Amino acid sequence: MGTAHISHLPSHIVEELLRAAVIKSFAAGQPITLPNEYPRSVPLVLSGALKVFYRPEMNEELVLYFLEAEQYCMMSLLAGIRRLPSNLYSTAETDCQVAFVRLEHFFAVLQRQPLLLEHLLYLYHQRIEDLLDLITTFKFSGLTDRLLALLRRKVELTNTQTLHITHEELAHELGTSRVVVSRLLKELERKGMVELHRGTITVHDSAQ
Repeated sequence: MGTAHISHLPSHIVEELLRAAVIKSFAAGQPITLPNEYPRSVPLVLSGALKVFYRPEMNEELVLYFLEAEQYCMMSLLAGIRRLPSNLYSTAETDCQVAFVRLEHFFAVLQRQPLLLEHLLYLYHQRIEDLLDLITTFKFSGLTDRLLALLRRKVELTNTQTLHITHEELAHELGTSRVVVSRLLKELERKGMVELHRGTITVHDSAQ
């Protein structure tokens, strides 16, 4: 199946999920879900992309993964099943449109449609792989590699090599300090892999 997009489901299941959904539009950078709230719905990305952060209690936040069009937030669903507040939250990576499917409606469709359960299990497997990749990167890769991987992912999501992002924002997503990120970016610029301007970073092909 590759990446678990909702379009891989029969159209009647997708229509049934969206029938009771509330659809909202968000500008890049806007919060979509908040930390420590009890999920009441499952966010389904209709267009654009969002990023999911993990914040254990009051510690530093960390980007866990990105959700693209036709993907939904598995972790919101799991927190809803457990009826616990989620220590994850999400913001819009790009301008995006999100459908919020009420949990009780999602569960009702799940009981009637075995294919949705199969899709759910596949998506759960994907998220586990995302987290394993993140753990592997932390264990075996340096911060420079993590920064490059994040820049490449952003280029892929935004479909542009010039990213409108600050050093502080990158530091926030990587769970480190702005000073460290600025030093690493300067080194990458010296190697010709990026070009730095005020408020933007251009990622050259040599960094891809």
